[in-house]
Amino acid sequence: MVRVARGIWRVQLLGIALLGLVSCGHHPDWDRLEAQGNEIVRVVEVYRSAHGEYPPSLIAAGTQPPKTPWGEWTYHRSDKGFYLSVGDYGRDGFELYYSPDVGWTRSS
Repeated sequence: MVRVARGIWRVQLLGIALLGLVSCGHHPDWDRLEAQGNEIVRVVEVYRSAHGEYPPSLIAAGTQPPKTPWGEWTYHRSDKGFYLSVGDYGRDGFELYYSPDVGWTRSS
């Protein structure tokens, strides 16, 4: 019984160590993410120029944002503009976001 418990403990510890190694080596390529985001921003601004307001969604703007290892790009329209982001600070350890009044911002 003690051997089985030690074996399970070792497997759990190994799993935690491997998870740490995998996540440590997977850092975002900021330039690539910003280039993807800039293309989305361009499409959103073209829509605004044609319709006088920001699109209700990225699909309405005519774009399907590329997938990333950190999930999909998220877009939110507000009365003042829009907010575009990728990553989740709690899950990925960073968030990259854009708003027209501030530009690109990283939290990591």
